[in-house]
Amino acid sequence: NDNQVKQIIIYINNHYQEKITVKGLAHHFGYNPDYLSRRFKGQVGISIVDYMYVVRLNKLYDDLLHTNTAIRQLFIKNGLHNPRTARRIFQQMFGKLPNELRQERWMWLSAGINGVHQKRSSGAVT
Repeated sequence: NDNQVKQIIIYINNHYQEKITVKGLAHHFGYNPDYLSRRFKGQVGISIVDYMYVVRLNKLYDDLLHTNTAIRQLFIKNGLHNPRTARRIFQQMFGKLPNELRQERWMWLSAGINGVHQKRSSGAVT
């Protein structure tokens, strides 16, 4: 039922920093991995792996704007252990690479512009 998929989404959102696999999720929730993957995609519209990237990359986006922590450390903090793939998907989602977003943040700060935020996934400034 829908509640079980909601529980999986909550679990991913609470454990995104950890190593999560479809097989591990399936075992944790008592499903066959293939069945869980089909069910999740059927109800959510994207695969479990894609959903995990969306969660992790949104957290990375926030960290890039609100911390001075090195980008490499932020990848690890947010459970992104394949930086090349994470950068590629980040660019698809936000229209720029993590270092470009960080550079824009520095430009905004040095120009004294406060309250400028990027609209996620479109690259438009709001």
